[in-house]
Amino acid sequence: MAIDECTVLLNFTENHCFLVRDAVKGYPWNNGQRTLHPFAACVKKSRDDWTHETTYIYVCVISDCLKHDTTAVHTSPKAVILFLQRLNR
Repeated sequence: MAIDECTVLLNFTENHCFLVRDAVKGYPWNNGQRTLHPFAACVKKSRDDWTHETTYIYVCVISDCLKHDTTAVHTSPKAVILFLQRLNR
């Protein structure tokens, strides 16, 4: 079944600091932040002329870039779209 329609939603979350449980004493001073870009994709696939199957795919892109600018808005969805295109093969 090929994908007929796909709606992708992006949500900007705050920068996230990863913590490691039972880490060595100096680790909390060396951990960096990452930006989480969660996506939700609603995918509609045709089974035949009359029936469709709707599925939801959730993807989270973790980025080293801490900026929330236009570059981030254009880069993260490209990765998700490429991922969805690979699923469509």
